[in-house]
Amino acid sequence: MTRATILACLTLGLGACGASNELEGSLHEVYDLEHIEVRARLYPADLAIEYVDIHGAVPLRVSIRRSANLESGGTYNLLEQGDLTGENSDGVTVLRLSSGSVGLGAYREEDDATVSGSFTAEFPTEKRAFSIKGNFEAPLRIINWPGPPPPEPPAEEEEEPDMPTDGNGGSGGSPPGGGTGMGGSPPGSGMGGTPPGGST
Repeated sequence: MTRATILACLTLGLGACGASNELEGSLHEVYDLEHIEVRARLYPADLAIEYVDIHGAVPLRVSIRRSANLESGGTYNLLEQGDLTGENSDGVTVLRLSSGSVGLGAYREEDDATVSGSFTAEFPTEKRAFSIKGNFEAPLRIINWPGPPPPEPPAEEEEEPDMPTDGNGGSGGSPPGGGTGMGGSPPGSGMGGTPPGGST
């Protein structure tokens, strides 16, 4: 245990921190906190310490907002600078906390860097108040921003369709091999209809 972790424990009133990743307190009496591992995840909005059970559920999640200036040796108010939430494998959610704080022993914003510390929280009910305290130590995993969507490709301009053409490359539907004289005279004839070989 680092000196910074010990100082954080003393600040939070957790002098006997015990082994890493342990949870202690009366909250166990009304809520299943069994877990097999602890994860440290740095999301876009917060740092989360997640206690994960055998089914993959997260019965306890202690979070600190990134805007709270995360650093080694820092202490944070869970009501003002973070939160404590969770849902176990039975679908039961953790009680809403009334007060709590978390201290970071070791912290570095880098994949696989060790994140350690401790926390404490209280949960009032009509009959009595419950409490929990815990320690954590886990390698950090940075969950990146999804990023902006890729830009849309520019719209392609539609090409105008080509006009139909005849075999000579012209347009207007002139008959193949035909002349361009007026009045529709047959090929080889002059104007006025004079028969071939005749005199005028």
